[in-house]
Amino acid sequence: MADQQVDLSFQKQHPPLQILEEGNHLAVISVRILGWVKTRFIFHAAWSPFVAFRDRGRKSGTLSAALTGEDHDLTE
Repeated sequence: MADQQVDLSFQKQHPPLQILEEGNHLAVISVRILGWVKTRFIFHAAWSPFVAFRDRGRKSGTLSAALTGEDHDLTE
């Protein structure tokens, strides 16, 4: 009986292991979410120059067609 009283006093002083494990799961989930967000921002920052270059190519293509007088109307 004395051993059980010691165990109960130890549990009152220290949080149960289950609470610590749940805290660790929340920390892992939050780190994964932050990692996903960071990865998205890095991907967007790396991809945006290619998108800008592609859009610039499209604009210059329409500009050159306008300067040469070529009409690319597909309704005819």
